[in-house]
Amino acid sequence: MTSDPASHRRRAKGAEAAMRSPWDGDGAWRSRGSRRPQQRQHSAPPAASASVAASDRDPEERVVVAAAAADDDKCVRLLAAASAFRRGENGDARSPLAADIARLTRSKGAAFAADALATCADAAGRKATHLAARAGDVDGLDAVLRAREPFVLNEEGGLKEHVELRSTSSSSSSSSSSSSVLDEGDAAHGVAPLALAAWRGHVECVDYLLRRGASANRRDDFGVAALHRAVGHRQIAAATRILGDGASDPNVAVGEVSPSVPASYRATSRVGQTALHVACTRKDGAGPAGPSAGFSGDAGFGSTADARLVAALLRYGADARATDAAGDTPAHHAAAACDAAALRLLLRAGASAEAKNLRGETPADAVPSRDDGASAAGCNAGLVHDVLRGRA
Repeated sequence: MTSDPASHRRRAKGAEAAMRSPWDGDGAWRSRGSRRPQQRQHSAPPAASASVAASDRDPEERVVVAAAAADDDKCVRLLAAASAFRRGENGDARSPLAADIARLTRSKGAAFAADALATCADAAGRKATHLAARAGDVDGLDAVLRAREPFVLNEEGGLKEHVELRSTSSSSSSSSSSSSVLDEGDAAHGVAPLALAAWRGHVECVDYLLRRGASANRRDDFGVAALHRAVGHRQIAAATRILGDGASDPNVAVGEVSPSVPASYRATSRVGQTALHVACTRKDGAGPAGPSAGFSGDAGFGSTADARLVAALLRYGADARATDAAGDTPAHHAAAACDAAALRLLLRAGASAEAKNLRGETPADAVPSRDDGASAAGCNAGLVHDVLRGRA
């Protein structure tokens, strides 16, 4: 029987392709058997800036990758996948990050994938965990945690196997390894994944991170915790989930702004503010003595606080009498926001209408006057004063 020349050529090409492995993105082919292609015909991605050490002779040798070089194709692809998550109109979404981690694990091994996740970061110092939390990618977060759990960073910055986790079923070892990954702040300002998810209102991510052991009370370089971010950006569902966590402190206070935060950010944290202070602050970020906690919005002067958040915080044990570094109580902030509903809730929870701050001012002194433009902003100052006097 005569062989068809075209069929013969197709079979020959198929046999040659079977001897080669897929392009793995680091500028090199991996061969199967003894044959190796001399050169890839179409353009290859840029080669990694750092050499990749690997040995088939020594099974104990770990693949070590240099930290997050800008031209490292591995990092570029991984971080792009971490930022690419989008939820469809029907609510369904696939995680590009989870798919890329699976690809790295298959092509380069578990240690290589874990090391890439531990070292690759973007220009703002955010790793895959931060980008996934910011995008609301729960499956991506889970894939990162599963890939990094069996390994810990050694003193040289590389990875080694987490022997305790591999050799025992102890839940404490697993929890410790997980929380260390999830509480890792970005290199720029120490913002952890939980704070990013809370800021964006990604409740599923907040829930996942808390269940896996992320710290609800950890503060970043701005001095704020995840609860402050959720409340400051009016993410009531995320705030409620954080408050419902057994380890969450509803009265966690804002700390000092780190010197590492650039002056151009104009970050003016009010030390000692609780989430209840933040909930009672106007949406433009102004409190009794001006901008506070660095939370800003596009609402004008006299815009109200958020009574729903105030009610949720009080329900979970927030202290209505708490004072910040300026001596202001949440009632001072609610009065400055001209929010009669929030003030009623605070007074019922034990707040004092006569409490004085360090300037000797009571909440009534913080109520906007006509000279402040309160009438133009729609503030009913008379109603607020009546609430403070117990008449309304």
